[in-house]
Amino acid sequence: TISRQAGAGGEPMAHRLSERLNLVEPGERLWSSFDRELVERVASDHNLSAELFESIGQGGRTWLEDVFEAMTTRPLMRTGELELYRMVAETVLALAEAGRVVLVGQGAAFITQQRTGGIHVRLVAPLSHRIETTAWARQLTRREALEYIRRTERRRELFFRRFWPNQSLSAESFTVTFNTAHSRTDQQVDALIAMLPRYAPQQVRDVLPQSVSR
Repeated sequence: TISRQAGAGGEPMAHRLSERLNLVEPGERLWSSFDRELVERVASDHNLSAELFESIGQGGRTWLEDVFEAMTTRPLMRTGELELYRMVAETVLALAEAGRVVLVGQGAAFITQQRTGGIHVRLVAPLSHRIETTAWARQLTRREALEYIRRTERRRELFFRRFWPNQSLSAESFTVTFNTAHSRTDQQVDALIAMLPRYAPQQVRDVLPQSVSR
């Protein structure tokens, strides 16, 4: 699982990690990463809108009105925020049980914490770096990027306060924490693959790009 500060990365690292794991451990079923795809999968499974699930935990009357208006197949009075997140949790657990997945966000580290065989990653970076990264990735001014980061972090704070009030996003809650301002994505991926117990360092070096292995 990958948890991240706003602007610290996440999706690019997840996709790169999946690509490299498919080189290291090819199989009939490919490694897959789920970020936006996770929301879309849950929404599709339950015939609801993806935008509905993306708003989970944000609270407020407007959100609730949007929820009820967006419902398509479930009784309005029986489906609420906790029910929606239960759907997300069930999908996360099913994917984790199946294995060969990289799950980004949605509290996946806490949902799967009782399952063995997983590595839980936290991505952090100084605010200045996250502003620059967000401005470049989303074609925003630095001021707009800062506002985007603050808005995203407020939403995530509400989310965790709502569903995981007794859990902490501190480093102790994760297997490993990377400062993405001081390490490249490929370096992070190399470190994670080396942490998998079935791979010795030599096996990892054998599949590294030549420029990285040197």
